[in-house]
Amino acid sequence: MNPELKRQLAELALAGTGHHCHQEAATIADWLAGAPEMTECVTLIRLSSLMNRGDYQAALQLGGEHCTPDIEPWLALCEWRLGQQDA
Repeated sequence: MNPELKRQLAELALAGTGHHCHQEAATIADWLAGAPEMTECVTLIRLSSLMNRGDYQAALQLGGEHCTPDIEPWLALCEWRLGQQDA
């Protein structure tokens, strides 16, 4: 698939998590997961969805399994929201 279309779908899914369209975002993330170069985007979509639903513990677990330098600030925010002072 066209890389530009993949990028646009990832942006749409990420924006959707902020509008509580979690099922739609998950469907897009599942589809994008088939492209190895989209792994970080897929993780970010799923993290954002969990965080927007207030499930910071699950987001931390997911992020820990797929951590990259660009994901670390999201995990620090989860730790802060959970009251973990070393974030």
